Amino acid sequence: MILPGSRCRPRRRNPSGRATPDPRVEELLRSAGEAARTARHQVVDIEHVLVAVLAAPGPVGRFTRATAGWDARQPEVVKEILSDTQHGYQYVGLPDLNHLDPVAIPDTYATLGAVVPDPEDGELRLLAER
Repeated sequence: MILPGSRCRPRRRNPSGRATPDPRVEELLRSAGEAARTARHQVVDIEHVLVAVLAAPGPVGRFTRATAGWDARQPEVVKEILSDTQHGYQYVGLPDLNHLDPVAIPDTYATLGAVVPDPEDGELRLLAER
């Protein structure tokens, strides 16, 4: 129930019933992938996403920089965050992601410039070399 005068609006149901990433999320993933490639890392890790958020333009980036006290627009900060993120990286057998609509998976991997993993292949997939 929504109270009169409330700013809340009922959520619209997604007619397709599919979960797809917002364009802002795609841009964030693209930036995280670029941070990984720039650092010559073969795996996009959570630290790369952090760097992407800290370097993001607009209010989200400003808020994150103010909250964290770090500014990933500075190369020294990026180097400090990403140092030692890839040493000893190994496949840990985590379950496959099942919260993203399968239709959106190829586009998400394409945004990162990565190959979509084959479900039959248990190896960790690396970013495409550019």
